[in-house]
Amino acid sequence: TSLDIGRGNLTYEQQWEDKQPLLFYFYFVLIKIANGSFVLFKLLNDMIIFICSVLIFIISKNYFEREHVESIFSSLIFISLMSIPWGTVEYSEIYSLVFLATAFIKINNTKTSSIFLSGISFSVSTLINIGTLLFIIPFLINLYSSTKQKISIISNFSIFSAGLLIPHFIFLIVYASQGLSTIYLTTLIT
Repeated sequence: TSLDIGRGNLTYEQQWEDKQPLLFYFYFVLIKIANGSFVLFKLLNDMIIFICSVLIFIISKNYFEREHVESIFSSLIFISLMSIPWGTVEYSEIYSLVFLATAFIKINNTKTSSIFLSGISFSVSTLINIGTLLFIIPFLINLYSSTKQKISIISNFSIFSAGLLIPHFIFLIVYASQGLSTIYLTTLIT
C-alpha cells in the first residue's frame, strides 16, 4: 500500500488496507529513505522507538520533578519492551505514540498555540491509528483540570477541537476530491 503512494495514488485508491492513511505515508517516506533496503527500513523504525523513548523521558521528567532516575528508568523499560525479537517496531501504535506523546507535552502548556498544536498532534496520531482516539478523555480531563476559569475552559476545548478536526477535514477533502470519501470514512470509522 505504501508503494502505491509512489505511483501517484492515494491510500485506498487502488487497494484497501484496514490501517489509517497517514501510516502508509510514513512508511513510504522511510522506504524511500531506505532505498528499498529492509535492514535500513528496520533501523529507521528503531529511530522511531528512540524518539518515543526521548518523549517518555521528557514526560516522566515533568511528572516526577526529581532526579532523572525515574525518567531514565521509564525510557529504558519502554526500550526493553520494544526490543522483543519478533519485530514490533513497525506497528502503527509506535508511530502514533510519537504524536500522542507530543500532544501530551503540548497540552500541559497554557498557551493557545500549544493547545492548538496539541490538537493537531493528537489528530495526526488518530490518522495513523484510530485506536488512539480513546485517549481523548484523559486529554480533555487534563485540559479541564489545568484551566482555571470557566470561559478559558470553553476556549481551550474549542482551540483543541479545532486542531483535532483540521487534519481530518483536510484528508476528507483530499479523498472526496478523488471520489474516495466513502472508502476513507469507512476505513476511519469502521
